[in-house]
Amino acid sequence: MVHVNEGKDGTGEWLHEQGISYSHTSINIGICKALNLMASHATRDYFLYLNDDMFVLPGWDTFLIRAIEQAQTDKFMISSTCIALCVRQ
Repeated sequence: MVHVNEGKDGTGEWLHEQGISYSHTSINIGICKALNLMASHATRDYFLYLNDDMFVLPGWDTFLIRAIEQAQTDKFMISSTCIALCVRQ
């Protein structure tokens, strides 16, 4: 499921066309409220948050599962490091 926060660019329509469940708020409700709204719709054991300006690298899911398995508890939050790419022109 995806939450569209104040989206007016056709994102909701595109998600609908793709058959992806989504929620939408017409105003910016902020990250905390948006995450709580999404968590209330969760149907799986884990909840993954990615923002529209984040991207993952190949194999990220393998490392994530390994970190979850090493946690040895079901009460955890895993954060990551931002890797900035610098391009010289």
